[in-house]
Amino acid sequence: MINNFYKTICTVCVVGAFCACSDWDDHYENTSVDEGGSMTLWEQMKNTAELSDFCDVLEQTKVYRLHRKTPVSYAELLQGGQSFTVIAPVNGSFDKDSLIQLTRTVEGDSIVERFFVQNQLSPSLTSITADAVRMHMLNKKGMNIASGMIEGVSMNLVNKSFKNGLLHVSSKPLPYHYTIFEQLCADTSLAVVGNAIRFYDKEKFNEEASVLDSVNADGEMVYVDSVFYQSNILLNRIGLLKAEDSTYLVSVPTTAGWQKAWDEATSYFVYPKSEEKADSLQQLFTTRALLEDAIFSRTTQTTPEDSLRSRFYDRLHPEYHVFHKPYEAGGIFYGAEEVKCSNGTVYKTSDWAFTPENTYFKLLRTEAEDTWLIKQPVSDAENKVANCAYTVRQTGSDSIKASEGAYLHIKSVVPDNNWQITFNLKNTLSGAYDIYVVCLPHSVYEKKNPSPLPCRFKASINYQDANGKLVGFKSLKGAKPAFETNPTQVDTVLIAQDFKFPVCDYYDSSTAQNVLLKLERSVTAAQETKFNRELFLDCIILKPKRQ
Repeated sequence: MINNFYKTICTVCVVGAFCACSDWDDHYENTSVDEGGSMTLWEQMKNTAELSDFCDVLEQTKVYRLHRKTPVSYAELLQGGQSFTVIAPVNGSFDKDSLIQLTRTVEGDSIVERFFVQNQLSPSLTSITADAVRMHMLNKKGMNIASGMIEGVSMNLVNKSFKNGLLHVSSKPLPYHYTIFEQLCADTSLAVVGNAIRFYDKEKFNEEASVLDSVNADGEMVYVDSVFYQSNILLNRIGLLKAEDSTYLVSVPTTAGWQKAWDEATSYFVYPKSEEKADSLQQLFTTRALLEDAIFSRTTQTTPEDSLRSRFYDRLHPEYHVFHKPYEAGGIFYGAEEVKCSNGTVYKTSDWAFTPENTYFKLLRTEAEDTWLIKQPVSDAENKVANCAYTVRQTGSDSIKASEGAYLHIKSVVPDNNWQITFNLKNTLSGAYDIYVVCLPHSVYEKKNPSPLPCRFKASINYQDANGKLVGFKSLKGAKPAFETNPTQVDTVLIAQDFKFPVCDYYDSSTAQNVLLKLERSVTAAQETKFNRELFLDCIILKPKRQ
């Protein structure tokens, strides 16, 4: 419904032609007063026949305070002691009746206030001169004044001073420039994106800021002035697209492109049926997946023509959240339709300009030295079975390099026995992965006399099925029943190919350990002389495989 309001406002603000009075100075001669006089802005406009339509709208439009309608009209506001600059459009330059019709509903009145009335009023006193200046309106929109015009709109009368401000008379209403959020809602080809964002608009009652009137017979508090705050958890994360004091660059596809990208993304965010909020989580993380890397704050970009970084950019992982040469062939803005907004620019594309691999379906790396991801034994008996001792070690400047500069040294508590160690794998999606274990040679630890023997181990994985039931540890086997490391080099061992997780394990914060990878030394007593007792584990890698 709000889209229809946007369209109506745009229509009523431009419909109609103005038949100018032959002599505007004569028209104002008898009612305007010198600066410091006693006449208010409202009294002046009310006494001017050619502004009667604007006055009628002001009388019918109520002031909103903290998103709540007050009994005060804008006519009363302009009659009071607060100072304003008013740009009053003349009769016939807009559809008065349509605007007044809108004011008869709460939502429509709020729309008329923001899109029309507040777009013609400024809280600061601003004269119109030949110099280029910028004026900010009550709705926080910025208007450029140049060559005696405001945003290209010609003035019929300027700089008339009254008791509580300045009056300029314009040939038509000033143009309303959408914010990016408003553009996404108003443009029918982008409304699917706007609706996806607007779904998370919430109003929260602020008890402390509200004024209590009484407590009724049922013990309920009755407030004479209820204060509500609007919030949007999605915008708080991806970017404040409603804010006039921000500047963003946004890449979004039109309806068909968004739907195509949405259908694929939802397949990666399938939650188990046992998850109470499965549908809500899928919707939230799918929306985030498509938008998190599509919004760029202009103020944080060093050279936007060369590369753009989203707010999630991390210099430790520069392969993600950065997009090079965005305006050139193959770039995310190349060939897009550019739509200027009051707080940035929207780049409309036919297809989603990104791929799952460079946004949400990422390579997952579990660093072995992150011991908080190791599933600790829950009993002494289990500890004896695991028979594992581990130590975090750093790689020196003259040694073999490990990712993040550290690795895990694993060995048995009891010599000649086999150890077990289990890692929690975070943020897996409901997709296919190749799973690797990256092992370092013995020389990373023992430089003088490194062991020439490989380490032999088995691997198994534990995860949830579609119903949320843990399937138990499932053995991962390659061509052999166990895997052997190369003792002379950094060895990336493929332990599973095209392994498909039926559900995702992706949450903002979660202590659940639903996806577990267990590594177990697999050496018999007769094989002890053939294999190393220790493993130097760098990391575990899950490489996404788009199906």
